[in-house]
Amino acid sequence: MLQNINASGVQGILAAVTGNQTSIQSGSVGILVTNSSYVTLDGQGENPNGPGIGSNGAGTINKNSSGAIDVENSNHILVQGWQMGANGLDNQPDWVTLDPSVAHWGVGGVRFFGVSNSIIDHNATNNCTNNPYSLFNSSHNTVSNNTTDYPFTMNFIVADGSSHNLLTGNVASTGDFFGYLVADALPGTATLATYGPSHDNAVVGNVSHTDGPTGSEKKAAVVPAFLSGFVVLNV
Repeated sequence: MLQNINASGVQGILAAVTGNQTSIQSGSVGILVTNSSYVTLDGQGENPNGPGIGSNGAGTINKNSSGAIDVENSNHILVQGWQMGANGLDNQPDWVTLDPSVAHWGVGGVRFFGVSNSIIDHNATNNCTNNPYSLFNSSHNTVSNNTTDYPFTMNFIVADGSSHNLLTGNVASTGDFFGYLVADALPGTATLATYGPSHDNAVVGNVSHTDGPTGSEKKAAVVPAFLSGFVVLNV
């Protein structure tokens, strides 16, 4: 856990978790960063030839019950080069009010809540639920060149007052419901009143394929009404 690291926000004062030999597993959250700035989390596995991680190995964050990396109320955070697998639980997502709490969505792969001017780049997730990459109430961030497969329920979500974020160069596949969701709660909900509307987000040059619910999900009636590779909802 990294808390109150460079809380004054002085540029150039850094804290870092690095190393392709790093392995974090079987906890609640792999790495938690709160109320901090200018922190680098580098698994050193960045693929120089394309999205995701390369063949030279990467730091791994696996089998954590809530998720891999949770960053809250922080700025100028860099998350790159990690291999994340089987993190998170099958929570009950709040499709109605989009309440961003981990009780509904978990941490999954990389979660930003109240984060600004930060980067999620060249990571790879597999089977991280409910959301491998999530931005809640977060603005002016870049999510780029990541790969993600087999989540329940989606691969990327941008919601709850998030604005001026850029998602680009990502490759998402096999989202049980959809690939990319940019959404806000319905007017009149407490969530919208608390965080305000999301706006001015750009989803450019990404790939989404093989998305959609399985037969067992349809039979269990856990499928939302909005299904697609890319969904923009109430924004």
